[in-house]
Amino acid sequence: MKISAILVLTLSVKRLKTFKSVVMNCSTYVFKGLTILLFCVVVIGSCRKKNSDPVPPGNPGNPANATVDFVSNRLQFLKSSKKQGIIPKGPTGSLLKISFKDTLFLFDEIKRSIKFLHMDTTKNVSGVYLQVQASSNGGTASHYYDIPEVADVADSDTVSVILIGVDPAGLPLPQTFDVRIVPYDKNKQPIAEAIKPIKIDRPKKELPGNAGTCGISLPTNEFWAWELSVSSGSGQPFYNDPFVIHSAGGQDIEGSCCSGKSSWPLFCVGEIKHNKRLHFGTYYQIKQETFTFYSAGSFFRLTLEDSPVPVPNESDFCGSGAGKVLPGEKLTTYDGDWKIIPVKLPANPPVWLNKDSLELILLGKSSTGTGYGNPGGVIHQLDCELGSLVLVQIDKEGGGRHLVKVYGRRKIGGSPWYNFN
Repeated sequence: MKISAILVLTLSVKRLKTFKSVVMNCSTYVFKGLTILLFCVVVIGSCRKKNSDPVPPGNPGNPANATVDFVSNRLQFLKSSKKQGIIPKGPTGSLLKISFKDTLFLFDEIKRSIKFLHMDTTKNVSGVYLQVQASSNGGTASHYYDIPEVADVADSDTVSVILIGVDPAGLPLPQTFDVRIVPYDKNKQPIAEAIKPIKIDRPKKELPGNAGTCGISLPTNEFWAWELSVSSGSGQPFYNDPFVIHSAGGQDIEGSCCSGKSSWPLFCVGEIKHNKRLHFGTYYQIKQETFTFYSAGSFFRLTLEDSPVPVPNESDFCGSGAGKVLPGEKLTTYDGDWKIIPVKLPANPPVWLNKDSLELILLGKSSTGTGYGNPGGVIHQLDCELGSLVLVQIDKEGGGRHLVKVYGRRKIGGSPWYNFN
């Protein structure tokens, strides 16, 4: 339309020019107009390229438009290998249980656990294959992950654990997608299959005074149960949960066999050292830690530790069996006060921690034994709807190895296990 207007103006002003001249002038204006139009397209395209988000476009809650590969590449695991192609298939009728009900919620690089309960020891889960697919159109990532179970839990006959986190950089939030999970046995043969939704969102903090059904204080028939602890930062990560058995290899204790008679701690007559070594099946395990926070500012804490006690003086150092151990479960209760104060973060905190502003302080007053302590930590997430409390114990030595502790909302008499498929 601009070029037509220019042509009309040219014809009205220069009536005496020949038709050839008009055509030549018209061609000149057309060329100039196209040149200007092309220049604008290049400039606008360049501006858009400079100002646009480098992330593929996508609607919150739907990764299909952002490509499932982009989402899949943001997932993080304690240990995994990436493989191209389609995930192996597994049988659907399984008695496996899983540790979350419907949707697994991820909120940043802090890793969450996916736990599997397998009462049938012939179906022991040694790891899982996991592949991302869009929840809307069924698009599937071009690769999948082979994730071995956490090594510290591998000795368990009934529970297996993997860890999963996400780098949310560049993802429009909230983000929802599906994962196909195929647990496998020690020979890497699939033993089950299910599709589970995962939602990525920002951490939420429902503190006292915030809108919501609860805060750190839950209804009278509920409590917070410890789910896992994991260290952040570089280096070999520390991991612990109620199923981790520390020092599972046990210990050897020296004793003596004197003419067919077991002796401990004394040596045989005429000897200056023990002549036998006996293995004792000892270990250490934190089976449980729970909190009940009362609105008046007090708390009740319970811990259950298991550490079998070796009894060398009642063991047979002349025999071929293992040494005698006594059950070592120890239940300890604690009473104290809690308060929430502004947090003092270390210099240059990690990105996922730098927006946290409050810290939960636990002040113990009395206990029934000498169990381990818990000072509280920075409140990174407190979400009653999702049933998640995440505390961060800051590394005061400046090494950046912050300890992340995750607690889940539980009901008295309830079960933390759900059908896998």
